[in-house]
Amino acid sequence: MPIGISNVLLLSTAQKIISIEKIGSVYIVINSLSVAVMPVGSLFSGIISKYINSHLIMLICAIIFLVVSIIWFTIKELRTLPKTEKINL
Repeated sequence: MPIGISNVLLLSTAQKIISIEKIGSVYIVINSLSVAVMPVGSLFSGIISKYINSHLIMLICAIIFLVVSIIWFTIKELRTLPKTEKINL
């Protein structure tokens, strides 16, 4: 569920940041890359799950979310975006 929420927020924010002329191209690239790497990610996570405890995997995911949050807060353009309820899409 947190991944779904973050995806919606990130894609909504991307719609606000990306110019209307390029939004189609950007979404095609994002979707193409997502679909292309999904099998690799599934294979990688299947292999890793044999050797790593599920609690450690959850910790790694939490650390990745923390890193994304830190990156988000260090980039001024992202920090100064309007609140999600004030973004007109």
